Amino acid sequence: LDVICLLGGTLVLGIVINELLGLYFGYSHFLGFIQACSFENPDGFRAISEPINYLFTRIENIAEIALFLSLGCLAVLFHPEQLEVRFLDINDDWNAVSIIGIFVLLLLFISGAFRTGETARACLFIYPYIFLAFRKIKNPLLTHITMIAGLQTIVMQLFGEYVW
Repeated sequence: LDVICLLGGTLVLGIVINELLGLYFGYSHFLGFIQACSFENPDGFRAISEPINYLFTRIENIAEIALFLSLGCLAVLFHPEQLEVRFLDINDDWNAVSIIGIFVLLLLFISGAFRTGETARACLFIYPYIFLAFRKIKNPLLTHITMIAGLQTIVMQLFGEYVW
């Protein structure tokens, strides 16, 4: 209950500060957001105006994050017994932080925030939350997935052509 009250108070305070700054400086983040949305999506929400493009860019966003995470890390994530972490155990504070980070990223994806090749910013945001799952991993396995990630990086830099 305390967290909900703090969240509500923070939202109200943010709105009040935004409006006061808008009156003083003549700029509103809310109006700026609406203007940016109209420039970015002139035909409206892409899930409605371009559903096929929307669907495939969502799949691409997730695939890019998985690929740049590295195939070794991805393989270990699909075998949680190697991590000794139960992902959905929200009583573990580190898991709760990871789940919240991934949930926020999924909300961004649903909103249509990233298009083709724009997930580099999302990778910077989400990787620390994903890496929290690796906190109990045994050293030999950690060494192997680090080496795989390094080799994958070399190969991708040498042979990859990324059009962004």
